[in-house]
Amino acid sequence: MTRRSTPDFRAEDGVALALAIATMAVMLVIAGALFIEANYLSARSSRDTASERAFQVADAGIEVATHRLNWLVPLPAQCITTSVQAPGANGWCAETAPEAVGSRASYSYIVSKQLAANTPCAGTILPTSLIERCVVAIGRVGNVQRRVAARVAVLGPGTPAFSMGGLTATTKVKLESGADVDSDIGGNKEVAIGGGAVLHQPGRKITIGPRGKVKGCKVGCTYTRSATNAVVPQPDFADTATNNQNAILNTLGLGTIYDAATRTLTVPKGKTLALPAGVYNFCNYSFGDKSKIYAPSGGSARIYLDSVDRSITSPPVAPAPACPGTKNSFTAKGSATFLNPSFDPTKLQIFAWGRTGKKKKKAKVQKIEIPNAKGFAVVIIAPGSEIKFKSSGSVSGGIAADSIKIRKKMHFASDPRALAFLVDVAPGNYRMAWIECQPALDPASPNAGC
Repeated sequence: MTRRSTPDFRAEDGVALALAIATMAVMLVIAGALFIEANYLSARSSRDTASERAFQVADAGIEVATHRLNWLVPLPAQCITTSVQAPGANGWCAETAPEAVGSRASYSYIVSKQLAANTPCAGTILPTSLIERCVVAIGRVGNVQRRVAARVAVLGPGTPAFSMGGLTATTKVKLESGADVDSDIGGNKEVAIGGGAVLHQPGRKITIGPRGKVKGCKVGCTYTRSATNAVVPQPDFADTATNNQNAILNTLGLGTIYDAATRTLTVPKGKTLALPAGVYNFCNYSFGDKSKIYAPSGGSARIYLDSVDRSITSPPVAPAPACPGTKNSFTAKGSATFLNPSFDPTKLQIFAWGRTGKKKKKAKVQKIEIPNAKGFAVVIIAPGSEIKFKSSGSVSGGIAADSIKIRKKMHFASDPRALAFLVDVAPGNYRMAWIECQPALDPASPNAGC
């Protein structure tokens, strides 16, 4: 009997061990690569976040500097830090000390005296400006820095409001589905177009700001990006809180529809108010279902919608609110509507101060409901307000606001008489245009690299 020999696998034990070690080495290399990539992506994400925050902080620095210009009121040959100062030989005040805003973020700014002709800054010289300055702000988050320059102007009387067209918004224009808009449209941050909206292109334009976006712009829809943001000037309310025709409203046969203590207009359900020509100033209004508010047949009605955030005193006197209470309300119910038989938009002018919540760190945009069960023409200038139409009735004229919402199946058409309308602006400095600069600041020439 012959014995068959069997292999001795013990001699190959080392091969299996070597394979296991090699496999583990490859896995460790892959894991190390993934770890390095994850760290890189995390660091990049953190830096991108810090960069975006630094830009926002720099933008806040521009806003603070503009506010302080309005509060401190320097002469044209002066500039400001946190107080009025004489400029240096370069025409600028010194850079302010960094002001912290939390989470390792801070801003500082530099303000010029009145700009001489052709001095570079953001945007171009405006024909209606009385004084223009350049403001440069630096935002810092950790070791990330971004720098922004803005042209700030004191505007003269007769300032245009519709720089981007019949619908001009400093934040957003929203067209709901089926809206029909025969007008140029512009929004600094966003234009949102609902499904089935009619835009009347190519004749009509859509314009967005330098960092804006367009949503819902489909086949056949085109838009352009502006080099500067649109500015909606703040109308001058002057003494309209006390010098107005409000009291006449209680003599028109509708009973007591005006409350002088709160400056509130209330038009009851189903009632008709024919506004005489003149100036009106309200802190609140409420229009009942099926109420009608007619524009004058002769002359114009100028309606000022006031705010608890507006002060009727000037610096350095402490602010005194133009309206009582803590908020304003402008509402319309059901089928309430304005009516303007002449269809001349300048016959019905609505100016809103906007923004409520004077005790909050950041004021909310004031919402204003415009009753439009029937068609009418109007000029609305409301830089601190959101304009919301209550119904789907046709409207013509021009609307310039913080944000604008055009309802479903509503028709809006711009009117040349509205686009040519010039508004007297409230005293103060307005941010007109901005541009981002190279991060590094040259103290001798703060707007260099912009």
